[in-house]
Amino acid sequence: MRKHYFIIFVLILVVNVLLRRFVLGPEWQDSNLLVNFFIALILTSIYIVIEKFVFFIINKNRKNIK
Repeated sequence: MRKHYFIIFVLILVVNVLLRRFVLGPEWQDSNLLVNFFIALILTSIYIVIEKFVFFIINKNRKNIK
């Protein structure tokens, strides 16, 4: 696991907890760590997939230029 993926996961988790606790309405105030953990895990996974896809497209374009 790359270090920056872990940092992104922790940042998403912290932002999610803070948003749910202070910004969103009372129906979103769920302090369940398991729910917040899985939301952060899903968002981090989406980020990884997008990053890999963009990296693949960039490398594909570089190979076509050469």
